[in-house]
Amino acid sequence: MQSIGRALENACKDAEIPYGCKAENGFTFHDLRHTFNTNMRKAGVAESVIMKITGHSTREMFDRYNTVDTEDAIKAVDQMEVFFQNVTQNVKQASNFSRQKNRMLF
Repeated sequence: MQSIGRALENACKDAEIPYGCKAENGFTFHDLRHTFNTNMRKAGVAESVIMKITGHSTREMFDRYNTVDTEDAIKAVDQMEVFFQNVTQNVKQASNFSRQKNRMLF
């Protein structure tokens, strides 16, 4: 029976992914810990729950293993766009309400 490390090394070789800390951009077993943290966060799992599962006792350690990537940045910009659309809609509604109220007074 293979060790997990040997199986990961073989899988990386089959996928043509550099493996090991000595290889340039080499993938290691430890990288899975970073991936787990990041994917749990992206799935919406509460940070306190992720910290409990991974054994991180400080926010600093959680942040070290959490990766913010391009996908996160794009999602953040999209969320900001939706926010501004809602603000614009609310301003238009408030403006229309104010005009209607003024017409009723005169």
